[in-house]
Amino acid sequence: MSNGLHPPLLCPSFRNSLMRWLMQSKARCATAMVIQVIVLLTVCLDVGVALAVDAHDYDRSVRSVLEERCYACHGALKQEGGLRLDTVASMTAGGDSGPAIVASDSNASLLLQRVRHPDTDSRMPPEGQPLTEAQIQQIESWVQSGARAPADDQPQPDPLKHWAFQLPRRPEVPPISAELASQGFNLQISNPIDRLLAIKHQQVGLQPLPSEDYPALVRRLYVDLIGLPPSQQQLHAALSDPSPDAYENLVDHLLMQVQYGERWGRHWMDVWRYSDWYGRRSVPDVMNSYPQIWRWRDWIVRSLNEDKGYDQMILQMLAADELLPADDQNVVATGFLVRNWYKWNYETWMKDNVEHTGKAFLGLTLNCAHCHDHKYDPISQVDYFRFRAFFEPLELRHDRVAGQADPGPFKKYVYAQSYGPIATGAIRVFDEKLDATTHLYLGGDSRNRVEDSQPIQPGPPVALAGTCFALEPVKLPAEAYYPGLREFVRLEERDKAKAQVASARAAYEQASGVMTSTATQFSDLLAQASQPLSASSRPSQQALHQSEQAQIVARLDWKVAQADLSAALAQQVALECRIAADDARYRELGDAESLAKRAYQAEKQVAFETAQQAEATAQRALVIASQQVIEAAADKQAEAKQAEAKALEALQAARTDNDKARAGLLSEGASYAPLSPIYPTTSTGRRLALAKWITSQQNPLTARVAVNHIWLRHFGQALVDTTDNLGVQGQKPLLPEILDALAVELMENQWSMKHLHRVIVTSQAYRRSSNPPPDHVNLTIDRDNHYYWRMIPQRMQAETVRDSVLACSGVLDMTLGGPEIDHSQWVSSPRRSIYFTIHGEAKMQFLDTFDGPNVSECYRRTSTVMPQQALALTNSPLLVHYGRVLAAKIEQEHRTIAPSSELTDEAFIKILFEKVLSRLPNQEESDVSLEFLSKQRQIFQNANAEQSAQQPAQQASQELLPVASQPVHRARQNLAVSLFSHNDFVTIR
Repeated sequence: MSNGLHPPLLCPSFRNSLMRWLMQSKARCATAMVIQVIVLLTVCLDVGVALAVDAHDYDRSVRSVLEERCYACHGALKQEGGLRLDTVASMTAGGDSGPAIVASDSNASLLLQRVRHPDTDSRMPPEGQPLTEAQIQQIESWVQSGARAPADDQPQPDPLKHWAFQLPRRPEVPPISAELASQGFNLQISNPIDRLLAIKHQQVGLQPLPSEDYPALVRRLYVDLIGLPPSQQQLHAALSDPSPDAYENLVDHLLMQVQYGERWGRHWMDVWRYSDWYGRRSVPDVMNSYPQIWRWRDWIVRSLNEDKGYDQMILQMLAADELLPADDQNVVATGFLVRNWYKWNYETWMKDNVEHTGKAFLGLTLNCAHCHDHKYDPISQVDYFRFRAFFEPLELRHDRVAGQADPGPFKKYVYAQSYGPIATGAIRVFDEKLDATTHLYLGGDSRNRVEDSQPIQPGPPVALAGTCFALEPVKLPAEAYYPGLREFVRLEERDKAKAQVASARAAYEQASGVMTSTATQFSDLLAQASQPLSASSRPSQQALHQSEQAQIVARLDWKVAQADLSAALAQQVALECRIAADDARYRELGDAESLAKRAYQAEKQVAFETAQQAEATAQRALVIASQQVIEAAADKQAEAKQAEAKALEALQAARTDNDKARAGLLSEGASYAPLSPIYPTTSTGRRLALAKWITSQQNPLTARVAVNHIWLRHFGQALVDTTDNLGVQGQKPLLPEILDALAVELMENQWSMKHLHRVIVTSQAYRRSSNPPPDHVNLTIDRDNHYYWRMIPQRMQAETVRDSVLACSGVLDMTLGGPEIDHSQWVSSPRRSIYFTIHGEAKMQFLDTFDGPNVSECYRRTSTVMPQQALALTNSPLLVHYGRVLAAKIEQEHRTIAPSSELTDEAFIKILFEKVLSRLPNQEESDVSLEFLSKQRQIFQNANAEQSAQQPAQQASQELLPVASQPVHRARQNLAVSLFSHNDFVTIR
């Protein structure tokens, strides 16, 4: 407030109250003096009101309302009706309908007329709730008081000139000043982070902290890069490395570990919204995401370990089926789009593809332009639908995987039908609807399609498109649109056919043996039956009948087996004919027409042999049914005859089918069954064009978004706080030079994320101590560490806590990849947490307590600190079980190394601290731990016999590992459990 008056004095209502008070005070004051005071204050207050409206109320109460509710249509981005409302001058000048405001005349001001208009179609703003009466009165008061403009009244900045929409440039780094050099800054340091921060520290007056103690720094690096603390051996090796490049060598070593891909894979899975399928798992019924999507998770881990460029990862996640169409290892990358799939509504799938492609890769809230033009960014509603058009042709498909059964075709949506999860195969996307068109609709409702509107062509937002966008269809290789051509499919089909022939031949040979045996037995019985009636060896009539029936059934079994063998052989021949015809048709390896005809005839032969087999089987069933009629008791006759009638009916149907199949042998044709579904031979190329535009070095957003996410996870705070919104309404970077320097660094080094990690973690900024003295002067200048003069301690993510507990206990299973593991096994299974199911219906219990990812959207995790977390950690079955495992392991290792000596408490404590906290205990910690062990032993020794006998038995039934029976071991188990709850264990310092 320029006149120094407090805000209440500037309010007209307060002025009137003051006047009344002064008038009431006349009786106590000289009249002349009171009048002079009144006149003076009235003048001052009038001036104060005017000044207040100009300098305070306008910015606070008028401009803020206009900016929030009006600038979208009447600001720098758009001027509907030729009107701008972002400066007083533009409001006074007005638009097509005249001035928006008339100073000192609120009744003549069109702005106030429109915001108060009784007709909702004419009232402004047209969307959302109308302005509140209080907001309108603030504007009216300002207009009535003269509508004065602040001295610094400036128009809204041009959104196209927004910092994030300009190409990042490597900043010029000024030379280190003599003052900085005198403060010990190394002039030889070339790391751009440190050089830029040094200049900022000098400007602000900050003294950065020294490097962290090396053991703590080694632990920081291990947990940050691979998500696991160093083992005792790894810690000792790092601390004993005498090389001057020991730290840099350790960085390179850790980036080469496969656990790096798991650690950073989980980070990117947050950003890319990884989720296993969910909907109604108990039914089961797939509604969101899709089964077998874990292959995309494994692809993420594998790609990171291979140091695949970030640009290549985006290209493959959006369009691997167009970029690498026959590459089964990489086409699963399209799981990024599969994850957005929603059973009930194709529109939802399209909306999620647009929204999360925009947020994840571009840092743009494209979804805000779904119903209307974006209010802040240069993205129109048409731009939104242009972006949607990239995804319009999409559909899912199942692909067969080597060594697994064919999952069958993807099921289209059928009302009230459940989608059972596929147990094999891979899921991916493809362009099915090559002529799919996109049309504009209003209000976010696809039913409100704009009639007679022309189809909207795919493309990026016009204002941001640049010159690097080009779209052309992609001709697919035959193996991509016809997976049946793949060699493993043929090999497996041939193996299957060979196995079927072998099985049928074995059954035929067995049936032949049985038929011969039963025939011989019947002949022998007939010979014996010709003997005199008095002969003792003469068989009974019942024996003769049973033998005869056995012979008949055996002969029928033989006929069935013979038909089975013939059908299997025909199948084998037909398979070879189909393969030959495919080679001719798709690879031009022969006469396609004649080979197709052969395949057609071979399949007709299969149909005939199969019909023969079906008739033989039906004949056998009828004979058996007829025999059961003869043998059935009187009360079972009706049931037996009914079965016989059904068998006869089945035989007649089989004979009819057989006649048709026999007739089919005389037909001609060239069609035959493919070895897999056949998909379109071309793809639209839309998504590939989108991916190339996103990953172009002419796109100003992509590299910045990646750098921001990586920086956030290294330092615990982002360079741009709104990680999913770098648009106009997003937070501005406090250190844009560092953001741009690293964005250029990333692009100029083949988008290598490992290179970027190396640049960041080898900087002095990353290595700094996280523990300033409480009276450090920097805390008064930059308490929130905006300029990175210290490292910020970070609490481990829930998955890292769990994995670290298992690693310290020596039981972590380092197996890479594979199908999802049920989240209920989070204690019993030793696998890393990344492999457990996580979806919209369930996840590991541990994740709920410790801020696990939200699968709906998790561009950055929340981090809360609550008492319940400490309690949950202490009582967690995970910590209880593996604390006991760790204590037992330490004792077992000692017995192995020194079987003749006892492990002292002092030695146990040192080993335990090194294994869990990656450091030795200080004297206070050692004393407290010794006291804890002593008291615990005393408690257990003093326990009565009944409690000692019952408690272990109860716990053994509840926990995976029972408590130790000896007080000394039990006390150590409890200390190990307690140390897992230590703040230094769950914190990255």
